[in-house]
Amino acid sequence: VLDMRTCAILTTVPHENIAHIHYRMPVILNDDVCERWMDKQIDVEEAESLIQQNMVEDLVAYRVSKAVNKNSSQGAELIQPIN
Repeated sequence: VLDMRTCAILTTVPHENIAHIHYRMPVILNDDVCERWMDKQIDVEEAESLIQQNMVEDLVAYRVSKAVNKNSSQGAELIQPIN
């Protein structure tokens, strides 16, 4: 048996608050549904329902430095708003 860890980013249509930035966004699940989402017995309809319930309405978009586009960039200043 191979012990392997993987990850995936599931995307969906963006919430209206950030739709002007991109035509898709990552699915953001609230903590209270993550365990159910990971259940191997979940059916497609319930999984889709969890996605719809968790479209985060309190997302805030603001301009940041273009340095965020460089994978060598690090630091909290990368997420500071700029005008």
